[in-house]
Amino acid sequence: MISKLFNMAYTVRALIILFWSGLILGFLYLPHAVRQISKQQSIDVFTWVNMLDEQSVLEFEAQTGIKVNLSYYDNNEELLMKLRISKGCGYDMLIATDYGIKDLIKFDLVQPIDRSKLNFWSDLEPMILDKSYDLGNKYTIPYFWDIYGIGLNLESFGGVLPAASWKLAFEPPISNPKIAMVDDCLEASLIAAQYLFGDSVNLTSEQLLRVKHLLIKQKPLCEAYTDLRGDYFLVSGTSSVVVSQRAYIYKAMQEDSRVRFVIPQEGSFVIIDNFLLTKSCVKSDLVYQFINFIYQKKIVERSIDSLQNLSMRKDVLQEMNLDYLGGYEKLMDPELFHKMAFFETTATKAQLSSLWMEVKAS
Repeated sequence: MISKLFNMAYTVRALIILFWSGLILGFLYLPHAVRQISKQQSIDVFTWVNMLDEQSVLEFEAQTGIKVNLSYYDNNEELLMKLRISKGCGYDMLIATDYGIKDLIKFDLVQPIDRSKLNFWSDLEPMILDKSYDLGNKYTIPYFWDIYGIGLNLESFGGVLPAASWKLAFEPPISNPKIAMVDDCLEASLIAAQYLFGDSVNLTSEQLLRVKHLLIKQKPLCEAYTDLRGDYFLVSGTSSVVVSQRAYIYKAMQEDSRVRFVIPQEGSFVIIDNFLLTKSCVKSDLVYQFINFIYQKKIVERSIDSLQNLSMRKDVLQEMNLDYLGGYEKLMDPELFHKMAFFETTATKAQLSSLWMEVKAS
């Protein structure tokens, strides 16, 4: 009897010890467990600045409990370098521009898209799909797009809209022209090449030399080289001609009735920002949940109001004010798109960087 009581007391004591030991260990490891759960319910996005509407991200987090961690890069070279060094680890999703994507695919840094997990693909504008940087959209989900062209302050042209030509950016037919030019060696060089040769892809050494001479000739006319402040230069009257994306000029048009945007008759350039999943992503279900949320019509409309880019959703694009471009039908005319190029070329990065350095140093 005494032995049974002793064994019972021993068992109770052992259970009490195990209970308190488990409680203490649970207390000690609870923060780690919470961090792990939190980490599992989050996605890490590597993107350009101002590509995602902040209110929409917060709304997604509130509805789903999935945290969206945003990290930013300044240029495609930084994006590629960081991903190659880390093998993509630390990032689940990217937002990248078309002319940086071939390298991401080449170095096996992104994974194919599972289109069956996307509920909006049939709503996308087909004219912007299946482009040369990713034929068949195997790796990319086009997000926003835009067109490069020329912003004008009509006051400098006597209130009359001049003929739409890249000539306005290099040999404007006005006295004392003041130009704001893009500040990127690839963009500036290929715009000049399109003006000179009608082709910006297959450039010979002799053609690159002519491009350099044209940009050097243009330089005394340039008030600034800038990628982001075209609206300021037009509205302030600092520049009469601005080479820029349509979105920046459109912002200026809403402020000042003197401002216009034209697409050069020689052609122009399309730029497309895309969603991609990194090769190392193991949270694809969470990423697809976020992407589907972002592509809802109401969310896209909110983002368009904020960022002023062109929508990939056909229904939203058709409802946008595109009168200054001739309307939706004219903008999406296949003949116009036939003249649109991407910022891609056979010239090497080293050739273009050297050319740009000589232009800046002249």
